[in-house]
Parts: sequence; structure tokens; C-alpha cells
Amino acid sequence: MRIDLKGYRFLGSGSSFPVNSVTNQALATYAPIDPEWTARTLGVEERKYLGSDELLSDLVLAASRKAIASSGRFVVPDLVIVATSTPEYINPSMACILHGALGLPEETPAFDIQAVCNGFLYATSVAASLLSTSGKETALIVGADQFSKITDFQSRNSVYFGDGAAAAVLAKDSKSGSDMIFDLYADGTDWKHFHTKTIESKFEMQASGVAKIVNSKVPKAILKLLGDHGL
Repeated sequence: MRIDLKGYRFLGSGSSFPVNSVTNQALATYAPIDPEWTARTLGVEERKYLGSDELLSDLVLAASRKAIASSGRFVVPDLVIVATSTPEYINPSMACILHGALGLPEETPAFDIQAVCNGFLYATSVAASLLSTSGKETALIVGADQFSKITDFQSRNSVYFGDGAAAAVLAKDSKSGSDMIFDLYADGTDWKHFHTKTIESKFEMQASGVAKIVNSKVPKAILKLLGDHGL
């Protein structure tokens, strides 16, 4: 599905990360990884993990405040969407917690989207669609996860992810001539390559299967989008 967002742009963005930084060398003391291979092959040298006194909702709030502050004008979002696969609670949503922390009015809807790596793209597409049909102007979109909480540190396939949050303010902008285009895809046939069975369990990943999907499908999607626009 192609989503063509003519007349929209991001006014501001912000990010927030935990204090605790874990290098490959430190991770290798309790997880079965080769620090040099990880840096050379994956490009990962360190990741951030939430400490016992830190919450994902704190990162979400900090990133959101930065995004609003960097937008260049006073913004009260008309819509809040948080894309996350690792919320603090089954309910309420992370977006509803953020809604309360920001003190937004009751007329401002807030909800989560769970689409893992694609979460921010799906959330942006949904936000623009809701703004278009509601007559509202701005949306606060956040991507946030705390994968350290569901990582099996005995599984080499699963230990490369960290924690963090990033936010952006999406707004209608008919004057700039901006045009953002999203191609949204899904393929549920190989879900077992990356899945989490229950809320209490760790996520399971087959790295070779994930790599095969990425290498076969992502280039095709990129080339199609570019080719359709003469690039």
C-alpha cells in the first residue's frame, strides 16, 4: 500500500536514551558474542540498557518534549501515537501514559501501534490519515522499545538490541510543497524468525532467517519506490 503524504512535514524531533552504555567487550563477559566480529560485521559497538531506576515512559516523555521544543513554535499535539513492541503495561497504552504526562486535553486521542521495526512508518501513515479526515493539524509520533527487558542473554542471535525512544511532530504544511511517500508491506509467513511467545518470555530470533528476508525484500522495495519516481 502506497501512502502519499503531500502537504505534510516534520516540524521537530527528539530522542532519549538510558544512561547505562554497554560495550561489546562488556557484553561478552556474560553473553556469547565476539566483540570484534560484532563491530566489524554489524557495525554495533555499544548499546544502551535501562537501569533499575529508569522507565521506558521516562524516555518517551523526554524525547517527546525535545521534539515539541525543537518544532520552532508552541505545539499542543492533536493526536499521540506510540510505536512500541515492549510497552511497560499491557494496558494502558504507552501513548495514554504520555498523554497524561504532557497534560493534553481529553479531546486528544492517544494509542499504541505494534509493528516492531516498521512501527514508526506505520504510525506516521496512520497519523497523517487521521489528521486528513479530522481537520486537525499536528500529531506527536514516538518510537520506543526496551528490548533489554526481554532479551535472552544466552542466545547469541538476540543480544544486539538496546533501549531508547525517538519522537517527531508531524504537521500539515500546504505551503512548502512537501511530499512524503511511504510504501507499507507485511509478510507473516516467516514470523518465527523473530517472535515473542508471551508477555513473560524472552524474544526469539533466527538471525540468518531475518537477514535473508532483509536482503531479499528491502532492496526490491527501495528500487520500486525509486523507479516509480524516476530516480
